[in-house]
Amino acid sequence: MKVVVNARGMSVPVGGVRKCMEHLLPLLPKCDPASEYIFVHNRKERAFNDEAVNEYSGGPYSLFFWENVWLPTFVERVKPDVFYSPKNLLPWRLSRAIHPIITVNDLLYYPVRGRYIREYPWQHVWYTRCMLPGSVRRSRAIHAISETTREDLVQRFPSAADKTRVIPLGTCDPVETPDESVVEQMKMRYGLPARYIFFAGTLTARKNVARLLEAFARMADDHPHHIVVTGHASSRGGAVDHLVRRLGLAERFHHLGVVTEADLDVLYRGADIFFYASLYEGFGLPILEAMVRDCPVLTSNTGAMKETSGGAALVVDPYSVDDIERGLRSLLAYPDLCHRLRIKGRERSAHFTWRRCAEALVDVFRQVAE
Repeated sequence: MKVVVNARGMSVPVGGVRKCMEHLLPLLPKCDPASEYIFVHNRKERAFNDEAVNEYSGGPYSLFFWENVWLPTFVERVKPDVFYSPKNLLPWRLSRAIHPIITVNDLLYYPVRGRYIREYPWQHVWYTRCMLPGSVRRSRAIHAISETTREDLVQRFPSAADKTRVIPLGTCDPVETPDESVVEQMKMRYGLPARYIFFAGTLTARKNVARLLEAFARMADDHPHHIVVTGHASSRGGAVDHLVRRLGLAERFHHLGVVTEADLDVLYRGADIFFYASLYEGFGLPILEAMVRDCPVLTSNTGAMKETSGGAALVVDPYSVDDIERGLRSLLAYPDLCHRLRIKGRERSAHFTWRRCAEALVDVFRQVAE
């Protein structure tokens, strides 16, 4: 079997899809050594540079022309059995002899569950809304990363029901707890306090950091904690900074920006709570990242976050500042609750591995090719 993989998602600087591709794609040829895998990049600098992987880079700078002109021409020249796109979309044209498969990560480009969350530039929304219906129709199989994403997809595209398979994402294998001095050194390096509530992600409205700040401001005088967030700046960053100043939290809010994976690992371990009560997620990968590092999680009681956490996190209504405040106070007031969540979180995260995800995806490739 020959498989061509559209790896253009690797050109995104940061984000959940980029992280998924970094962990998942290199495992595909390792789980299926009898087949040939070819990864195609639109940016040479984003290649894996792994000698065990066949990689090609090139084409025009324009994403539209790369994905809809250069890429299908390359694919038809290579003549694979399967063409796999892990970022929602297929090219407009593709030979009927090739079996296309897509991964649908979320439906954020549309109103979902009665709400439309504005996050992406209008050009990206327009492009995806133009391309996704045809991609769903022409795909021989569709990988949804959660039951929630499958439900959202089928609600909008009923024809996808019979060909969509849910394959959950993974998380890195648990690592040994670092020496406490490593955590202390990290706190000193970033100028962090002894105790903090942690969030990892962008400062978009969907991630709900504004309600976290409003809830924390009500209880700040009762606890020594600070708020620590990582992730790249966004168009919402200025609004969050303004809210921090208005709430009088400037001395207790730390935005570290993008950090290394090693630092992220230690930041999870040093936190008292990991906050991830987002308004909408296709999966909620940081929930597992926190759990595997023994950090108690406060997340949303709806959608993929409730599904992914699987009873191993404290859940709240993400639209209610009162409920978020109650959740934070409960985790800070009851050490036994945090201890139980750490145990449940480690057990829950053990069910999700990138290897298992890759093996299930290879099975889909084989079924479609046969």
